[in-house]
Amino acid sequence: MKRMAPVNLEVKLPYKLIVRKKWVVSYCPALDVYSQGNDKEEAKRNLVEAISGFLLTCFEMNTLDEVLKNCGFSPQKETPEKQSADLVDFLKVPMNFTWNEHGRTRCHA
Repeated sequence: MKRMAPVNLEVKLPYKLIVRKKWVVSYCPALDVYSQGNDKEEAKRNLVEAISGFLLTCFEMNTLDEVLKNCGFSPQKETPEKQSADLVDFLKVPMNFTWNEHGRTRCHA
């Protein structure tokens, strides 16, 4: 019997909002992903959806590590110090996966 379990990860990324006449542009400078909405909340929701879709597509195409490296990301061994809320606004992006215990070929390189 296959054992599958939902796995939920959360990515916290910086974002910016740019208010235009008829809409609000939302932007994640770390990934160079944009979206928009009629107001700030809609623009943020749409950006979360755009980032989630972007990262999941990268994962499915086996390019996530390359994309993150090209965007300037690197692993951090220690827990980062708390960021000052005054400097950067962060957006929480849920990443939902299903883990299939019998579906893996190998876990470590």
